[in-house]
Amino acid sequence: ECPFRVDTVLGTQVRVYRDLAYSTRDDLPTEGKGYVSKARWGGRHRSGTYFDVYVADESFASAEMRAKMPVFVYMHGGTWSQSFDKDWYCIELLRRIAAKGYFVITMNYQLQNDAVLGGAKTKRANATFADMLADVDTMVTFLKTALPAAGLPTDKIVIGGDSAGGHLAMCYAWDQDKPGLPDVKLRHDLRISCVMSSVGPTVLSQGMLATILLSRFGGLIPIPQAQAMRRLVCWLTDTDMARMDSATAKAILRKWEPITLVKPSSCPAILAYACTDATASA
Repeated sequence: ECPFRVDTVLGTQVRVYRDLAYSTRDDLPTEGKGYVSKARWGGRHRSGTYFDVYVADESFASAEMRAKMPVFVYMHGGTWSQSFDKDWYCIELLRRIAAKGYFVITMNYQLQNDAVLGGAKTKRANATFADMLADVDTMVTFLKTALPAAGLPTDKIVIGGDSAGGHLAMCYAWDQDKPGLPDVKLRHDLRISCVMSSVGPTVLSQGMLATILLSRFGGLIPIPQAQAMRRLVCWLTDTDMARMDSATAKAILRKWEPITLVKPSSCPAILAYACTDATASA
């Protein structure tokens, strides 16, 4: 048992369990930044990877109901680089999904500006796409044991997220049939049944996002902001800034595009976008 609060959503009581650990890491700084800033934790330092749980009392009432209960794992957005907590901008969504009968998990993961130290090959000051997806993989491995212990199924897992989190969810789900992501070997200990993304980019090397990320090479926005975007691309992909040009950036970003991972056997997806979003061909 651990502390929880109870919210009433759609006439249903939803329990919220905060700050449960799915892994303990030794390569995070002992002071300063962790997975979120110390201020967000009220001065408490977090040296591990943490998640929250949202579950409706009535859905979790019996062993028979738990055995059929789908599990939804959610990752927050924030351009892969902002020190937001795991429930940033999504509390109401998660509560409503739980009220509909899902066992909902929202997880922290490494972020580009979290100053993660270490790594077998290099010592870098920023997390990459590979680091973030490794955290998702660690969570799934944790669930392989944790879900049966709670009487929950391991064959009804939906993974999803918003924006940057949606991108990671799609990459992880569509990599499971024939791994194709660079620089990371994911275990995929449980099969993902479905992926959900809210405005998560399926393509990085084309469209508006590419215009923003690659604007340093075309002079489309002021130099300070453009240089920051250029650094973001380099850090997320663990690429030497001195070697980065427009063609190189596009080639590197294409390796991290979810759309390139889709196969006939890929799990189904629910993708939500705004009416003014555009599509780009693969």
